[in-house]
Amino acid sequence: MPRTGASRFNVILACLVVVEVSSGFLQGYYEPLIPQFGRILTVGAADLTLFNGVPLLVAGLFVPLLTKLGDILGHRRLLRLGVVAILSGVVVLIFGTLIGSYALVLAGRFLMGPIAIWLPLEIAIIHPRVDQETSRRAVGLLVASVTSGTVVGMVLAGLAGDWVADLPSTERLAWAVAAPTVLLLVSLGLVLFVVPESPPATAPALDLPGVLGLSVVLLITIGAVTQLENPEGLLRFFALLALALAAGAAWYIWERRSKAPAIDVRLVFSPRLGPIYLISLLQGFVVFGTLAPFSTFATSDPAQVGYGFALGAWGVALIMASNNLLGIVGAVCFAGLARRLGVRTSLILGAVLPAGGFLVWTLEGGAVAALAAFVGLGFGYGLLSGGLPALTAQVAPASQTAIATGLYNSLGTLGGAIGNFVMKAVLASATSAGVVAAQGYRLVWLLAVGGMVAAVAAALLFQAPKSESTPPAQPDHPDPASDQADPTVAHLPKGSPA
Repeated sequence: MPRTGASRFNVILACLVVVEVSSGFLQGYYEPLIPQFGRILTVGAADLTLFNGVPLLVAGLFVPLLTKLGDILGHRRLLRLGVVAILSGVVVLIFGTLIGSYALVLAGRFLMGPIAIWLPLEIAIIHPRVDQETSRRAVGLLVASVTSGTVVGMVLAGLAGDWVADLPSTERLAWAVAAPTVLLLVSLGLVLFVVPESPPATAPALDLPGVLGLSVVLLITIGAVTQLENPEGLLRFFALLALALAAGAAWYIWERRSKAPAIDVRLVFSPRLGPIYLISLLQGFVVFGTLAPFSTFATSDPAQVGYGFALGAWGVALIMASNNLLGIVGAVCFAGLARRLGVRTSLILGAVLPAGGFLVWTLEGGAVAALAAFVGLGFGYGLLSGGLPALTAQVAPASQTAIATGLYNSLGTLGGAIGNFVMKAVLASATSAGVVAAQGYRLVWLLAVGGMVAAVAAALLFQAPKSESTPPAQPDHPDPASDQADPTVAHLPKGSPA
């Protein structure tokens, strides 16, 4: 494409990078501040779980619907609404904090749930404009931007939390909560005035029963997983799981018979897309399931319990930040590795590294083994996170790009919820007199190995598209930002800057 076209695409990508940095910052910033909400607003530990539970519920309910509407009405249009919703949520959150109302705080968190649609919509915006390799590089950069924003958000939240703790008050907490507003305002300006719209959908029809059915299946499954937290909830877990399976079967039959399905279920269960979704589920299980166990393991004193590294909060935060930085490197490297080694081999590498690291840690158990585990987890997670969303967009039909990528994200979240509750149950069963036995942690690491070995098997089943180098055809549609044909919807030669 002409140099001006390549430059225009780079401007669009740079804008979306800023938006994703904002997304990551928002997601990383509020987590360390949760204890301050409990302390200053006098909220109990059980109610504090709603701070993250409410947006998770909203994401499960609305992500399929909103991403599908993006496929039909325009991805930029829904991205604009998503940014406005998040900004409104932050404003409500500030006001709720200022007047000391936790109900308003949760209302703000409700409005912040649609942040889960940002990345799927952005991928759908860039995917039809470039060839597959450039798309992978661009998606890897977007994923790296989310992670970068998360790291920065966590670090600044630690400083803000200390500032609030020095003189606790609703006013100080409100000022701390307001920090992401500037980035969100910049993001809103970019999606309003710079980012162009995507090509119109070829089949603009909303399969509302299919979209809502998918949301119901995801919500029931998440509800079932939450029952694993307590042994008394085991019966409810199996009941809800059976209900989720029944709802899933009904949804599958409906989608198979629908003339304009919300998502092509034949493709979902095919070797082209099915392994991608399975890897996302397993990756979420391992990554999010091992975060809390690692923190408690690392802070344990080996002189007292026989294991651990006796690290403080900042030591754990530093390791977590380093892990995220490795993820950024992995995400950026996926496109180049896929070009040299092949897509399937790169996916296998992304799963083998954390599996090998956790296996070494299980067998050896020392600091060097722990380092190997988290280097493997960080870089491998980055490879998978940078490659899988781009592959999802590549495989999915053009009219289903956003919802297909949104389902990929939702399955990762579901896997994380499952991993969190399963690992928590494992450690609880190995606890005596308030101390977790070392074999409890070993079982957690072995479960992580098993999850990533299963991801390797899924990667082996992945069937790469026959032609990955064929550029998408240039659609003829107007760019609302300029009322001219968008010059960026074209093929970027390999090696063009992105």
